[in-house]
Amino acid sequence: MLALLAMPLPSLAQEGQSDRERFGVVLGAFITDRATSARLDSDSGGTGSDIDFESDLGLEDSTSVARFGAYFWLNPRHRFDFSIFDLSRDATRQIDETIEFGDEVFVINTVVTTNNDVTITKLDYTFVPLNRMRGYLGVTGGLYISANEVTLS
Repeated sequence: MLALLAMPLPSLAQEGQSDRERFGVVLGAFITDRATSARLDSDSGGTGSDIDFESDLGLEDSTSVARFGAYFWLNPRHRFDFSIFDLSRDATRQIDETIEFGDEVFVINTVVTTNNDVTITKLDYTFVPLNRMRGYLGVTGGLYISANEVTLS
């Protein structure tokens, strides 16, 4: 991104876009409503338990999440966007049933601490065939990259 900023770029005023910003930073928040389940089988061939993270482990199903983003107009027809948000959560709960998670067995009434770390990074590019002072119409393609980790202890 820094290399793009250092490149000589045509002026937006040349195409009638003098009032549009070149880049911006976006801070936001949204409320999630999640229903997460998983199973981790043992390396030795045993079948793990089907676990509902919210009801079995006590993770919150609705949380507020912060989002950081930024965008940069390379020129009036090309825009790059980046954003990142963290959906991580944790809980400690006495379980109501025996849970087999990988090679670990948590027997009924055990107090289990769960960490569910999820970070999502979004990178995308927008091509803008129709660009006017009041708005634009574009086609966007990109990547959502999710880093997920679950631990029970």
